[in-house]
Amino acid sequence: MLRSAFEAKITVISDLLDKYPFEDAKACHRFFSQQFYLIQNSTRYEAIGASLLPLDIKEEFKHRIQHLTGEFNHDDLIIEDLKQIGFNTLDAMYPQTRALVECTYYELQKYGADALFGISLLLEGLSTRQCAKVGRRMFKAFDFHSQYLSVHDEADAEHYPETMKMVEAYTPERKQVILNNLDLSFVLYKSMIEECNRLNQSARKENLISA
Repeated sequence: MLRSAFEAKITVISDLLDKYPFEDAKACHRFFSQQFYLIQNSTRYEAIGASLLPLDIKEEFKHRIQHLTGEFNHDDLIIEDLKQIGFNTLDAMYPQTRALVECTYYELQKYGADALFGISLLLEGLSTRQCAKVGRRMFKAFDFHSQYLSVHDEADAEHYPETMKMVEAYTPERKQVILNNLDLSFVLYKSMIEECNRLNQSARKENLISA
């Protein structure tokens, strides 16, 4: 049940990204700017999640700390990738992105460490389907290899099945906390992508008018 719930939502977002215009530099700038704001907070999420675990759950604590250290500086990789396609600054954080960032902190504080797995497994599962694919599309369009996508393609291919196996052994109560966060994170992350697409379409219309 847990894995199938994730896979269903990952499929919806993956389909959205299949249609996203990653061949357009400005569209890439919009999407990866928002991704930066999420990834920038990921190590903080992991630190909070680890700190909330009971002292006797040592293996899971170790797992979270290892995951935390593996996420260091991934936001910097996005900055470097954006420079490669001509952008030295980030787009502003959209309200949808801010809602997801701040909601994750709230969920951790209110519901505990397990809430983090909703958003983290959603993004890791999405990475296993999209990072290599988007990387190839961007290489074809811009003739450069995205370091951010390469790192996450490799890391999440290992993280996602390992972490999924761990949480599938949780009690029904712990699984429900994860599923509740998954539902919320899915809606907010999907709305973030939809906002990027809305702005892409508005920009195209403006370009047509000005032409």
